[in-house]
Amino acid sequence: MSNKKDSELHFWKREKPYFLSLLAEDPIPLKKLYLAIAEENNDKFLKDKNVGDFGCGPICSLKWANSAKLRIGIDVLVLEYSKIYREQFKNDGMIYVACTEDYIPIPSNFFDVMFNVNAMDHVQDFKRSCDEILRLIRAGGTLIASFNLNEPPSRCEPQTLTEKILQENLLNYFHVVSYRVARKTSGNNRYKNFFNDKLGMDPNERGVLWFRGEKK
Repeated sequence: MSNKKDSELHFWKREKPYFLSLLAEDPIPLKKLYLAIAEENNDKFLKDKNVGDFGCGPICSLKWANSAKLRIGIDVLVLEYSKIYREQFKNDGMIYVACTEDYIPIPSNFFDVMFNVNAMDHVQDFKRSCDEILRLIRAGGTLIASFNLNEPPSRCEPQTLTEKILQENLLNYFHVVSYRVARKTSGNNRYKNFFNDKLGMDPNERGVLWFRGEKK
């Protein structure tokens, strides 16, 4: 296993209690987070749709999306997660697909909705990952995403994302439905400014971009 994969697994072992607290609605439920990025009040907008989550991690990220036709989690570490969190994966209503960063073994134009929450700074080949996401979303399909901005690279998160890089490689292929940026707050409640409607940030500040768009 590469050093990056070791780092990713260590990240989840360290961070998983926080994300499980989201599922337990403390301090911000995971469902509330995903719906807030989407600017929806409930999961009815996913009714009878094929829904994916790129970089899903081992946190049952789409367990709440009961209206969806299919809920598919995509991650390079699915096989490793399945060994550690086997019982959890049996009961969360999701299908998990293991992939590489070069290719996701799912047909083109498959997804009606793709979530992407804090995943793109984790990839090694940013352009290739963007191309795969674009391939999988059908024309008119929806991308709902959260991106960390201006973060220094690390072993676990090798990409430093800027609005310009995201627009050139991914976001310009979508009609914008919602585009919001805010300063990233410290501690567990890292999205506090969005929930308090304190939007905006200086160009070089560390922040977060919440995006929703429809593929052209």
